Amino acid sequence: MMRLFEAHGEDTTVSLQLPRAVEAAWVTNLMGDLETELAIAGNAVTVPLGGYAIETIAIAFAA
Repeated sequence: MMRLFEAHGEDTTVSLQLPRAVEAAWVTNLMGDLETELAIAGNAVTVPLGGYAIETIAIAFAA
């Protein structure tokens, strides 16, 4: 799990470069339930963030 915060009040897209290949990634709700699947490419996850948004991301790494 990872939590992201957009601090400048502007919509943006974040590309997270991770140390291992990613199998899947999702935005979760506050209870940790998976809600929206995110785009992945190798070891990168693309996360859209609204202005002042706080997003919790769940990541499943490839074996």
